[in-house]
Amino acid sequence: MVVCCCALPGASPLNSLNFAALKIKDAVCDRFRTKSQGVRPSVDTHWPDVRIHAHVTTDSCSLYLDTSGESLFKRGWREDKGDAPLKETLAAAMLMACGWPDGDENGKLLPLYDPCCGSGTIAIEADAALRSSVICRFRRMCGML
Repeated sequence: MVVCCCALPGASPLNSLNFAALKIKDAVCDRFRTKSQGVRPSVDTHWPDVRIHAHVTTDSCSLYLDTSGESLFKRGWREDKGDAPLKETLAAAMLMACGWPDGDENGKLLPLYDPCCGSGTIAIEADAALRSSVICRFRRMCGML
């Protein structure tokens, strides 16, 4: 198992939320080691299996487990984004709103015109719609599957 812990500020009196996150991560990993015969989970801040969020206030600390992973608009297929990329979810919504994946009244697929002519977000989302692909198939973690 790979874990990551992030501390979120909420009127916290702590000087370093990163230190708080480190201590919470250590406590969770030590607990796993106690329960799993000495095996301590590894840590990866980019692709953890379990992400723990700690909301720290003046008198309490609440822990939350992230069961969904990255935001759904981060589909996972874009490696590098340009200056003003169109969000993948907006491109998919545009295609659905105009009824393009459904075709015309006879079900015949209509030509696709991309007015943005940018990084191909609309074309890629159109391809995903035609293939009925899962929106997060390129993502390592997705709570929707």
